[in-house]
Amino acid sequence: MFRESAARTRNPELRSALLALSERISERATEYLDLAVRAELFRLMAEDPDGVSKEDLSNVYDRVLVRGKGRPVYDRLRAGAKYRRCPLCGARDVKTLDHYLSQSEYPEFAVFPANLVPSCSDCNKVKLAHAPRTHAEQTFHPYFDDWSSHRILRAAIDITNTVQVSFSIEQVAGVPAARIARAQQHFELLELGSLYAGSAAVELVESKDTFRRNFAAGADILRSELNHTARSRQRGNLNAWRAALYWGLAASDDFCNGGFKLIEES
Repeated sequence: MFRESAARTRNPELRSALLALSERISERATEYLDLAVRAELFRLMAEDPDGVSKEDLSNVYDRVLVRGKGRPVYDRLRAGAKYRRCPLCGARDVKTLDHYLSQSEYPEFAVFPANLVPSCSDCNKVKLAHAPRTHAEQTFHPYFDDWSSHRILRAAIDITNTVQVSFSIEQVAGVPAARIARAQQHFELLELGSLYAGSAAVELVESKDTFRRNFAAGADILRSELNHTARSRQRGNLNAWRAALYWGLAASDDFCNGGFKLIEES
């Protein structure tokens, strides 16, 4: 991918300098893949390219992949996200590609497909040039990480004068502490707590009539329907925020016994 992109550089001197890096960049790509499958990309040290600046190397992405003849590759990578949903937050639509390892520090991976992750604009912006230095600082990598076997996203329901929902990552049996630490880093860095809480507030308002109708048949019926909805919502993603929300609602005695009536509607 890099050689093809570099070959499309118009400036002959720069083109030659970029192409001269092809072998080293291929070696770096192999290092990337070897570390990525072990969740150890934090061990990949940055290095300065020979013969060109980091900016020259990084600019291949914008010049060729985004605005040039490499655009079909860009579009194909962006369209690879399941349901066209951002895999970093699971809540917003994909709009761009995020460099898992940043362009500024690792420009040799600027057009490396394994480093280009479909992303919403907000996740891409808030992640910025995050550079993990430890295992725990690594965010979720959609191409190499699978966190779908355990439910680690939790929603806590607080009912006082209104119904409030807060989200968190929780340690569960069978999940290594190191993986939970990474999930927590991902959750906090991308500010998912506030995103999910805001989305949950809208969901509650829009669903209040349904809660009221089910409650008319009894608290047990409401709880049963909440559990059913939770199971349905987690089919696409075990840690979807909606699934966590409905599991949390079903587990709340206060909510199922009529607390839903305190959901603010304006």
